[in-house]
Amino acid sequence: NAQTAPTVPGLYFKINGELKEFKQYPVASINKFNNIYSLTIGATIVDAKGKDVDGVSINLFAAQNDFTAGKSYAVENQGLNGKNTLEFHPKIPNEDGHFWISSPGIAGQEQLAVTITELTDQYIKGTFSGNVFMFPEAATKATITEGKFYVKFNQQ
Repeated sequence: NAQTAPTVPGLYFKINGELKEFKQYPVASINKFNNIYSLTIGATIVDAKGKDVDGVSINLFAAQNDFTAGKSYAVENQGLNGKNTLEFHPKIPNEDGHFWISSPGIAGQEQLAVTITELTDQYIKGTFSGNVFMFPEAATKATITEGKFYVKFNQQ
């Protein structure tokens, strides 16, 4: 089922059916480090005092700068450079250090997937869905559905 692309920049998704909207400070950037290219798509929510209270980021890695529309990326567990990840940090700072992270690849679990649907030099749009687990214990699972993003590139 094709999702309607957002018209307001941000990241949008449901976690266990609860809608999350990240429309404050959405940013995307492509960087190169040690001959590895990274595409970072993220946004935060800040309170009235300007303090971060929620954050979400998607990080994709490639050997070449070949991020293009129509490409899909499997998101794996956090680890070495080059692992694709999704992190969702509710209620920053979380005193107990817990946050949601992309599926660690437990057998039989659906992996989180990210698809780029549009990519220009100005913005990126796409979709994502799958499972995340609570870090660090990795036992509590949540399901992300209807994930979509529309984020403008940080203009240097």
